[in-house]
Amino acid sequence: MIARLSRIVPLLIVLAVVAAIVYLVAAWRYSPNRGKEILIKAFTWLTGILSGVFALVSLYALLDGNELILDLGLSFLVAALIGLAITRICRAVFVRNHPGWKKKPMKTTRPTTPGARSPRRGKGKTPERGRPFSEIIPPYEAWIHENPACLQPGGGS
Repeated sequence: MIARLSRIVPLLIVLAVVAAIVYLVAAWRYSPNRGKEILIKAFTWLTGILSGVFALVSLYALLDGNELILDLGLSFLVAALIGLAITRICRAVFVRNHPGWKKKPMKTTRPTTPGARSPRRGKGKTPERGRPFSEIIPPYEAWIHENPACLQPGGGS
């Protein structure tokens, strides 16, 4: 039993070092909660992939009749599955303590009339009146000719 556990120690050490590095970088770059979120997603994928790989290795060793590789593969498979279970438990605790985490912000849209173009582009029709901007706002030159006082110092409007 101890011999089997000693075989998976290098895998556990590598997983712990990767977890520490990922969390520290993400917490420093974003926030501690974002670091936990990134770590949970990364370890869900990592332990899931490791579980699949070691399941295939164990299956191949079983079909090949190699008991040593089967024993080693199953040991690593159990370690990866335990890691996956721990990751999912951590996710459940994180979601319970941060209920708004599951609700990501959505992009907002501005309501427009059918067939109207967005006024942000500066072209097309305005949603309010359905007329082009050139009809709503008179051309600049025409406005200057109609209001010559605006060119005088202190003149206006």
